[in-house]
Amino acid sequence: MGIHCYVPVTKDKKKVKGRLKEKIVPVLHNYIFVYSTKAIITSIKQEQIHYLRYVMSNSDEGNREPMVVPSYQMENFLLVTCASEKDFQFYIPSEVNLKKGDKVRVLGGIFAGLEGKLVKLKKEKFKRVVVEIEGLIGVVTDTLPPELVEKI
Repeated sequence: MGIHCYVPVTKDKKKVKGRLKEKIVPVLHNYIFVYSTKAIITSIKQEQIHYLRYVMSNSDEGNREPMVVPSYQMENFLLVTCASEKDFQFYIPSEVNLKKGDKVRVLGGIFAGLEGKLVKLKKEKFKRVVVEIEGLIGVVTDTLPPELVEKI
């Protein structure tokens, strides 16, 4: 059909009747990342899933259009969220201290090739690499040794 979907998930622990229960939950409630052509997505929306909603963003011309995540951002996001069984930390943009930091590339380990911003999270002393889908979500890697990070 020419369509690929991705739902990033994380482990959530809650106390139920005095016992700690762990379950897998979506990181972004009611969000599905879809890779396809505009024509296919429009057709599916009109013919099969009428209630489908898009995340909207402003175009260069000032019009409201469905958000398109650049390929490099999605590839980096997938690299981090699919790389390991480890628990990842997800943040909305307001939770991350995204000052005008250096753009970096990870040189080794499971995140080799990953590009993102080097940031220091609020209330943490270690620096991490944040991969961001601009205006929507950021995912933070584990702390990385300085020798594995180069400025680009």
